[in-house]
Amino acid sequence: MSELWFEDLSTGSVWTSTGRTLTEADVVAFCGVSGDFHPLHVDAEYAARSRFGARLVHGALVLSIATGQRGQLPFVGEAFVAFVEIRKWAMRRPVHIGDTVRTRTTVEEARATSDGVRGIVVQRVEVLNQHDEVVHDGEMVNVVRTRPGC
Repeated sequence: MSELWFEDLSTGSVWTSTGRTLTEADVVAFCGVSGDFHPLHVDAEYAARSRFGARLVHGALVLSIATGQRGQLPFVGEAFVAFVEIRKWAMRRPVHIGDTVRTRTTVEEARATSDGVRGIVVQRVEVLNQHDEVVHDGEMVNVVRTRPGC
């Protein structure tokens, strides 16, 4: 797919990323980076006794993966200026090691800025698991350039 610019984006346009299976290595690396060693993430026995029944992937890691999966969007290239906001993010379901997630992005709003060379694009973002259940969702806002010469 060729790159899209601001004027190519219309309300209701939808893109879905490829999937990614979350691994033990992902969780261990995120523990090291974040410093979050809560037993729900690192202690199999503790997590087995919890209401979740098994270890969980950090919610912040799932959010981070969603931002990375959104890098597959057709306007994330030369047209992309900035990722500026996350709104109303909710963690709807637990995500376990071994789950596969993909991210679906739907354009909710696209409005030009006053300078006419960029636009603000608000997207509904849903992280889906391998059962097509929404595990996380919210809105993300990007600034996207208009096509050069327009």
